[in-house]
Amino acid sequence: MMNTHIIRGIVASLWTVYIVNGDHIKSIVSRHELGLEDLPREQRPVADTPCSVKYIKHGCYNDKSKSSLRALRELLFQDRYKGKTYSGRKIDWKNWATYLPELVCRCAIATNNKGYVYFGIQFYGECWSSADAGDRFHIYGPNDKCVNTEYKSCDDQASGEACAGAGHANYVYEIVPDFPTGSGVGPPIHPEEY
Repeated sequence: MMNTHIIRGIVASLWTVYIVNGDHIKSIVSRHELGLEDLPREQRPVADTPCSVKYIKHGCYNDKSKSSLRALRELLFQDRYKGKTYSGRKIDWKNWATYLPELVCRCAIATNNKGYVYFGIQFYGECWSSADAGDRFHIYGPNDKCVNTEYKSCDDQASGEACAGAGHANYVYEIVPDFPTGSGVGPPIHPEEY
């Protein structure tokens, strides 16, 4: 008689369940495989790579090719070819699993430096944003042409997974402030400094 044991562990801020059946070990990591897709989920910052700017995922959305119709109107930089917006780095297809999270982090930093909040990774190596990106990123509807670090479809529920859009698709992220903003809210005050 075979015994089935379930051991739970947290890996990269996701629940991974290992089912041990004799000598066979099966790893289950998606919310769908665990039957949890209907449960509410906390939005946590993406954590594929250490980044000085925190951000969360919003999903994959269609875009247009004509510049006047773009959902995210400003190309902050791109890693595709030499030109005006070229970052000086080429897409690293051979090291995609480390390149993509680093690209998302660079885009988050560039977006934050401009004072913008939303940004998208498009065409595997382009960083798009704009001041009105929060109002516009979804105007052409959702898309399923976004990939993760394993070139597989993105799981919007997997908060620690970096994603990029294919051509005419943005994988959209939102910058998360380090502390709440607004009237009467700010970083902690240290009375000893006054």
